[in-house]
Amino acid sequence: MADQQSGNPNPSDNVHAHEHEHATQAVETADNLPPNTVTVEDAGAARKKLMISIPAERVAAKFQQVYKELHRDAAVPGFRRGRVPQRILEKRFGSNARETIKSQLIAESYEAAVEDQHLNVISQPEMDVAKIELPESGPMLLELFVEIIPEFALPDLNGIEIKKPLLRPTEERFQVALKTLAKNLGSWQPATEPAQPNDRISAAVDVFNEDGTSLAQIKSTSMVVQAGTLLGIAFDDLAQRLTGVVPGATVELAGKVPDDFPQEQFHGRSVKIVLHVNGVEHQHIPELNDKLAKENGFDDLADLHAAMRDALQTRLTSEVDRIMQSQVLSALLERTTLDMPAKVSARQSQNVLRRRAMELMQRGVPFAEIEKHIGELKAASTQEALRDLKTAFIVNRLAEEFHITITTAELNSEISAIATQYGRRPDKLRQELAADGRLEDLAQQVLQRNVLDHVISLSKVVEIEEAAWNELMRNPAALDGGLNVTGVPLTAASSEQNAT
Repeated sequence: MADQQSGNPNPSDNVHAHEHEHATQAVETADNLPPNTVTVEDAGAARKKLMISIPAERVAAKFQQVYKELHRDAAVPGFRRGRVPQRILEKRFGSNARETIKSQLIAESYEAAVEDQHLNVISQPEMDVAKIELPESGPMLLELFVEIIPEFALPDLNGIEIKKPLLRPTEERFQVALKTLAKNLGSWQPATEPAQPNDRISAAVDVFNEDGTSLAQIKSTSMVVQAGTLLGIAFDDLAQRLTGVVPGATVELAGKVPDDFPQEQFHGRSVKIVLHVNGVEHQHIPELNDKLAKENGFDDLADLHAAMRDALQTRLTSEVDRIMQSQVLSALLERTTLDMPAKVSARQSQNVLRRRAMELMQRGVPFAEIEKHIGELKAASTQEALRDLKTAFIVNRLAEEFHITITTAELNSEISAIATQYGRRPDKLRQELAADGRLEDLAQQVLQRNVLDHVISLSKVVEIEEAAWNELMRNPAALDGGLNVTGVPLTAASSEQNAT
């Protein structure tokens, strides 16, 4: 179920969802109990309605199973374990037991229905659990909605033209790379002076409704003094409001919860956010010298410089590849007709932010800059989620069409490259990525890169000088597909994070 519900379809899955307009079928069972009856109906673009009828015999069997486990494990004063009478168990645990039975029946029936109907689900099911009744007799009835991978025709790959900018490792770029390296090696230290731009503050947070009632409390969080968002709400003057604060200071902010906020019940609500500043930290950026170079595994500063020049060339090569991949992706999206789900879940929107953070990590962007970029993306996360879903559908279909996969060695190489940029151990970083779902995101990004590189090999590639490319970026509609996902002209000053 993990792959089906992640919003990031597994490339090994069959991506063709069965489009039954109305189908009723009994689900096969391995036991001797009557099967569930499942009815599937269309409920909009890439959306299905499932109606599941669980026979009374199967409900009764679940009651017996749960109470058998209770009888074995329950500890009740005055009775030996395993000797508690049924009526005592029902009186003491009846309410919780019924909730357990209901939850297990819902989960098991849903999973069986999705598997039997060959539905490639991309989000958690929508259902009103409170309205689902556990009957005293007769069948248990479920009604729920799911979003699935839609059917679509692969885009025409003929006639795609790709511009390849010629990026060179200039001295200006090298100096920017050194500056970024120093930032990555820097440490945060308590500051005695008032907060300045790019400092970091820690604070407790109180959130209030318009009427002054408490909405939420956060004991401790940290933020960089820069423009961006706080709790998903954009504040244009956030940097100015935080500049100059000291421990013990209070900052009040007023804003409106955006419509892509994860908790839908807060959408559009005006709130007051009160920050209780606990501390201010300044980033100490070390001097790059022989001592620091040796501490980080180099013979001396010259050896570090040589490694950085190699790394710069590698990063520029990767940046050129990314630019070409972006153009291919834009062309594929433009050329593919695909009915997308009308609603994007909060989880999928959060997945977008997580994937964007991973992309920035792959490019060696300092963590403070990543926080800034992610804050800026939150306002557009719903549209980004739809675009990412469409991208995943197309990429996985093309991977299936051309038998493109990823290897463990490719994934480990990507992890090692990221670990090197941040001075981390690859094994520790891999554990962290696996723990919060980012490893799956990274695997999908590597697969996407392989697919896009294959399409590039089928396309016409035209080399272009960097100045001409920068001029083209001022009129991105000239590119195939009319979309520009690289963002800004490529100068050392404006793409510090890209050149390192």
